[in-house]
Amino acid sequence: MLRVNILTAGKRIIVDAIYRSPNSSCTEFIRDLSQFFETQNIQKGIDAHFFMRDINIDILKENENSGKYLNILYENGFSSIINGYSRVTTQTKSCLDHIFAKSKIPIHSSLTGHDLTFVELKIGKNVQIQLNNTLITMKCLKSCLRKHGKEFIKI
Repeated sequence: MLRVNILTAGKRIIVDAIYRSPNSSCTEFIRDLSQFFETQNIQKGIDAHFFMRDINIDILKENENSGKYLNILYENGFSSIINGYSRVTTQTKSCLDHIFAKSKIPIHSSLTGHDLTFVELKIGKNVQIQLNNTLITMKCLKSCLRKHGKEFIKI
């Protein structure tokens, strides 16, 4: 997971980027995502929070994994920004790339296919942005969650 914290114009914005390999356990990923939300109160004082991910779960197919995944995000106040196909081949159409947002700020979004997905957040003119990010593995994230329990984890 890569987390970017942005503090600008009095607004606190968090962007989390996550990738799940199609070879890893979907059930384990969903369980870990649920625990992530249960052990952190990550929404306090945040004006906008974005989850951008390629997790290889097709949210357009109705099945147990996509249902559980979407429920976790909706229960935590996130809305899906990409609701159409993000990957189209001659044999399949799917939505494997996701952007979910929880925001008090008006959001303008754009989508340009599987290779590039993004959200544009207009917050004002002449804005200086301080970016702090850390790349961690799922193993490290799990270790931090086990070690610190319900304390806020600065990733």
